[in-house]
Amino acid sequence: LEALGRTISLVNSLGELNLSQNIFRTECCNRLGTFLTLTRALRNLSIAGTSVVWQNVVDGMTDSKKQKVPNATVTILDISNNPTKSKQQADLQTFLEIMPKVETLNLANTQIASSTLVLILQKNGLVLSDLDISENDYGDDGVITIMKVIEELSIKKLALNKSFSRRGKTRQSAMESIASAITKAGITHFSINNSKLKADLLDMMFGLIYNTTLQY
Repeated sequence: LEALGRTISLVNSLGELNLSQNIFRTECCNRLGTFLTLTRALRNLSIAGTSVVWQNVVDGMTDSKKQKVPNATVTILDISNNPTKSKQQADLQTFLEIMPKVETLNLANTQIASSTLVLILQKNGLVLSDLDISENDYGDDGVITIMKVIEELSIKKLALNKSFSRRGKTRQSAMESIASAITKAGITHFSINNSKLKADLLDMMFGLIYNTTLQY
């Protein structure tokens, strides 16, 4: 990563960078952040499964005056399979706030709390068109809260796979809230695979009877 930042041709021309399934140490996270402030061409970044420490990445995107320098190029970001503990979620939120151009975001299996996700969507959601929040155990109440925010956005693709490990008292309301969000946001592609919902899915299906946007 240090070499990337020092190679002007890569700073100006590298459009896709896949660093998935590598273990990021502190220095590596910091250099990634620095590179994100330098790049002029990077559009697609994948750092899935890297055990990234978000605070260190944010530090790398902070200048000598303690001002955070946003990335202005990345539109596709995959940070899935990076479980983030509660005390680190504020750093993840900060990182995404300084990635304001991201349109396609994969947050699958990051253990992101529903409250943190809501804050991210309220800040970044207006530009998002493709969102994967699979394999995060929000619970029924968490899903309801998230869907209320998504209703106000223009997301076209939403993945919510493997997201219902426990059944709460508000399961029916959760299913109805998903159907409402799909319709109000104009979602065209939706997946809810491997969620073991069984009959609960009927509540969502009935809520989509008059939907005219969903294609897949």
